[in-house]
Amino acid sequence: MPRKSLFYGLPDIPRWKIIRLMDYESKYQLGRCSKRTFCLIDSIIFPLDLIILKSRIGCMEIEISTNFDDPLTHYIFSKRDDENCERNIDGCKSIIRGDFMKTALMELRKIFCYKNARIRRLNIEENFKNGERKKLINGIANILSSIGHQLSVKFLELFSCGSGDFSLGFLPFLKPEVLERIIFFSGKRTELHILKDIVELEQWKKVQSVYICHDQLDVPVENIKHLSYYHNERQKTSMEIKTIIENYFESKSFVRGRFKCHENPFNSDFDLPFHFNPSTQLYIFQKGEYELYARITSDGSVCIQKHIADLVARHVIYRQNLLLRGKCYLLGRKVPYSCVKYAWNLLDYIHKDDVFKEESRQVKVATCVWFAGYYTRASFSINDVSSVFGVPVEEIRKFLRMLKEWLNEVPAQSVMEICGFLGLSESFQEIAVGIARKATAKRLFFGRNQFNTAAATIYMTTKVSSEKRTIIEIGEKTRTGVASNLKLFEIMWAEKAELLPE
Repeated sequence: MPRKSLFYGLPDIPRWKIIRLMDYESKYQLGRCSKRTFCLIDSIIFPLDLIILKSRIGCMEIEISTNFDDPLTHYIFSKRDDENCERNIDGCKSIIRGDFMKTALMELRKIFCYKNARIRRLNIEENFKNGERKKLINGIANILSSIGHQLSVKFLELFSCGSGDFSLGFLPFLKPEVLERIIFFSGKRTELHILKDIVELEQWKKVQSVYICHDQLDVPVENIKHLSYYHNERQKTSMEIKTIIENYFESKSFVRGRFKCHENPFNSDFDLPFHFNPSTQLYIFQKGEYELYARITSDGSVCIQKHIADLVARHVIYRQNLLLRGKCYLLGRKVPYSCVKYAWNLLDYIHKDDVFKEESRQVKVATCVWFAGYYTRASFSINDVSSVFGVPVEEIRKFLRMLKEWLNEVPAQSVMEICGFLGLSESFQEIAVGIARKATAKRLFFGRNQFNTAAATIYMTTKVSSEKRTIIEIGEKTRTGVASNLKLFEIMWAEKAELLPE
């Protein structure tokens, strides 16, 4: 008589947690046992949400996250001292004896050798004053060249704290057809650095969007016409803007470009003919059947784009989000990824709701970082944030009070909006709003998407009301996933004694 496997006899959640707490070698070996275990490991462990390789003074570590809906980092492997390393899997720490370089490279090999690994983001953060950096970067490059396949990475972020070249040796090992976006951040540079070698790679020729976040970094103009989205912070002259527009007229893929400029380039000396629309503040350029639109933004940047309908949201990174990533990098190891993720989502909510437009970008981003750091128990102080962002402490505290008031109302407003879409009664709305306010006060919605919170709240209200809606119906109206809504509902249902009306 066949016996039922104890492992497969477990419910999904306990089985999922057991696998998460395994090290990668155990997961990889388990995946080789059978087709069933392979499919299980493949669905739970890969795809990876994020891999961060940190090489800085006082900080040598690898962070890996598979938690798409949870801000907590899944896996951290770090250097403890010259003879010991530390492995942290969702808070469960263990000490591993051995040199960090050798053991870290072994850990990475276990992940990279898996042919079907899908990595959403690969972040490489490095400090050129750190002597171990070269060994780690070269060691990883050797692993990638020896595994016999390229990695499926969608987003690559390169952070350099020094003035040398970037670790572009990683690019040839990434699948060109998968890579969508590259972001460059850099430390202090006093001379212009042209990234000449990168433009010859197949990965560059096929990437869709590039963000260069430094005023002394650039690529040749003739090598950007294939990009759909391009951001460059080096100051451009009027002649360079003219050349860029002429190149974009020849591009079939171009959607949007953003550039820094000394002054308004579209003066009387600008060679290309254009029409200025004073009501929309748009400069319109036409060549045959093609039209391009340009505008001068509030911070002095020139934004050039095709029709707004061509924009794809996932490719557009706003200035405030780029400022967030760059400044958090300067704050160093004090900023956990959970803090960055929550601050990023918070800034997106502010942008989508079109609120606090009168506040400066620096104040909004600095406050969101401090607010996120407080709740994620990050080790930086408000004075650290003030120093890095150049914003007075008093301004951060002032905007924080406004931000908290707005955040306390957002879940309730989202619930009312979705209740209206679902045709639910006023009495139902009153109960749902009450639950949302109590859940907000208990911080159950911290770091959550506002429509996920609305969906879970409404579904919870249906359990105590005669008006019924399925989780699928609610998910369709909120455009949210059933799994994430149910997960939040279960968290809220565990607190039902305090959330539901008496």
